[in-house]
Amino acid sequence: MFDVIRRALERRLEHLTGQSLAQVVEQKPNPKLAALKAAGNAKIAANDMVEAETYFRLAFGEDPNDSQVLVCLAYALKEQARSQEARVYLRRALAHSAEAPDAFEWHYLLGEISEQEGAMEQAALSYAESLRLKPDFSRACRELSRMYEGLGQKHAVKPLLLKCIAQCPDCQDYRLWLASVYEGELDFKGVVDQLLVAISLGTQPLDIWTTLGAAYFRTHQAADALRVFDTAEAMDSKVRWMRHYHAGYFHVRNGHMKDAIAELSQAIELNPSCLDAHSLLIMVLSSAGDEIGLAYRAAAMRFADVVTAQNPKLSASPAARVSDGPLRVGFYSSDFRMHPVYHFLKDLLPHFDRSRFQLVAFSNNAVDDEATQHLQSLFDQWHGISTLNDAAAADLVQASAIDILIDLGGHTSNCRLSIFARKPAAVQVSWLGYFASTGLSEIDFILADDVSVPLDSHEWFSERVYRLPRTRLCMSVPHTKKPIAVGQLPYLKHAHITFGCFQQAAKITVKVLSVWKQILQAIPDARLRIQGEGLGNFVGQNRVVSEMQALNFDLSRVDLLAPEDFEHYLSAHNEIDILLDTFPYPGGTTTALALWMGLPTITLTGGTMLARQGEMMMRCVGLDDWIAHSEREYVEIAIKKSIDIEGLTSLRRELRTRAIASPLFASKQFATEMQDALRSMYEEVMTHK
Repeated sequence: MFDVIRRALERRLEHLTGQSLAQVVEQKPNPKLAALKAAGNAKIAANDMVEAETYFRLAFGEDPNDSQVLVCLAYALKEQARSQEARVYLRRALAHSAEAPDAFEWHYLLGEISEQEGAMEQAALSYAESLRLKPDFSRACRELSRMYEGLGQKHAVKPLLLKCIAQCPDCQDYRLWLASVYEGELDFKGVVDQLLVAISLGTQPLDIWTTLGAAYFRTHQAADALRVFDTAEAMDSKVRWMRHYHAGYFHVRNGHMKDAIAELSQAIELNPSCLDAHSLLIMVLSSAGDEIGLAYRAAAMRFADVVTAQNPKLSASPAARVSDGPLRVGFYSSDFRMHPVYHFLKDLLPHFDRSRFQLVAFSNNAVDDEATQHLQSLFDQWHGISTLNDAAAADLVQASAIDILIDLGGHTSNCRLSIFARKPAAVQVSWLGYFASTGLSEIDFILADDVSVPLDSHEWFSERVYRLPRTRLCMSVPHTKKPIAVGQLPYLKHAHITFGCFQQAAKITVKVLSVWKQILQAIPDARLRIQGEGLGNFVGQNRVVSEMQALNFDLSRVDLLAPEDFEHYLSAHNEIDILLDTFPYPGGTTTALALWMGLPTITLTGGTMLARQGEMMMRCVGLDDWIAHSEREYVEIAIKKSIDIEGLTSLRRELRTRAIASPLFASKQFATEMQDALRSMYEEVMTHK
């Protein structure tokens, strides 16, 4: 072991001086100086920094301008945490030998010293200068990237890596790090491009192949993904679960739910501790309809067993408050960005009474954007936790004295229910971004309403159901760069009804398509316009087209369109007369925004909180007659509404005003109800604690 340490220190010594230990010992321009330097270097190699300092101070007395003496003395001092003294000697070395071939290493050492002192901005400058002097010095690039992230300048990392690659295109480290940045931005094409180059440049560790396989699945290149995972499994068969997990994700995104369930179940069998596989399977089961209820409960309880075994509760349990001050409410999400979560929070949070509540965000965002900046201004405190592990994140929640911790994600992407399993807050609540039970008994409540979860509901929850008085969520009025008006009914221009759907392609199942087919058959001149996520790639669009062909759709009456930016998406509502909901996984944000655009939705209600979401929204705006309770009634409503042009025209004119006045958009009233609920839930838990 000591030999390994000695060799590592010798390598560091070589970086510092530009010479190996043997070379230093052999070089004797001044016998006494050379002997002192050799002795000092030997002590550095032996990790004896106190003795090394002694020898190099004696050497300094022999030649106070010898750069090797100055740098090695600085290093010995730095290792003793005497950074200010170390900085003096390094500055002296640079003053005398600024153009020395090894000056890049001296600047790197200055960066380490500045970091030791907590001067992160100065450290970044030193690492940047080191990298300028030697563009292929990947350690300096790595540390500079880390400094940027620590200084809140994460946006600077990608340009840095792109510049480094332009200067050193054959550096494998730069390619791998850029691939990691692209992965964090969900730019999987970028991941593929960089990893393919990295593989061609040198060593090919296992994780390169598994990351590449996952990225191929995310870019809908399943055949390439399977080929890459074959290579990975040949290296280590233990990664087979990754193939099944990422294949499951691929099937979820493309609407192949039975295949997804099979792949994810196999991933869990091979790796029971993979929480992401558990959560994705649970998410799929939550949207599969009433008949899957028992399977959902079993999967959620199995997840709970695994996550609680991995994440023991914090030793210091959250205590009851000792003052009557404001309740500190934490909000956890991976989606504090341009995402449905944003649209339901941005008008709500400003109405909280800050004399009664302090709002604290725990953001697990992979990527921030303008919506993130807006949300940051609405919270009293903001903590980024994406770089913290679950234990550290839970400790942060507890240290922040959070009374109520709200999970906004459930089992959706990048969920971190492990934090909640550790019970860092006295009261924990599931709300907004997920529509079923988490399975965790450590989460005390799930927020619902009388429509989403009626009193006679048989849906299973591990949490207690707390019903808000009117609605479980409240939409914000969209803010756009330019006003987007509600247009006239498209029928008046085209003389035919245009049905539409803005849901993800994955929600458009064969059962949904078969019902839509009946509608088009009953209304021969009607058209169907489908636009949404998943239709912008060949796999998703081909799946929908193939299933339509199998159902004998007249494809000349169907338009399949890729998603657009937010404002163009809103404007596209003016091309549709009647919106058709998916089932049993209906729209949420899309349905609410459609109401604001004057566009009603025919929705088919079901037996779960998720399946009743469309019903809840239609009831909020008084459109009870747009709610179907069977597939047959769904078709009947479509036929009936399509011939009532006068009614559609009138509704088009008034629906935005009606929606804004309804509970679905009444942010101020909803904030009052939400605050009362939070206080009530907290008091209930504390009373029975």
